[in-house]
Amino acid sequence: MAAASFSPGSAVCWAWVLASRSGVNPRPVILREALARRDPAEYQVLTRIAALPVTTYDDAQLDFSIDVFLAGAEAVLRGRGGPPPGTR
Repeated sequence: MAAASFSPGSAVCWAWVLASRSGVNPRPVILREALARRDPAEYQVLTRIAALPVTTYDDAQLDFSIDVFLAGAEAVLRGRGGPPPGTR
């Protein structure tokens, strides 16, 4: 039987299925596999983050994402000197 050829998208889907069935959170597994095929010098920060034992599957991640979004929105609004156009 010939080796199957997968597109990058289908490879990610298969990695997700296999990792999720193993009881391991698939996102870090997929990220580490993708980084393993890249030049570490190009992705130094992402490589360090991927090595950390953190979870992105709980309420703390959602809270953090909301905080980052709101802080960014506040910075944009303060930089404009007022509310966005059309909101007055």
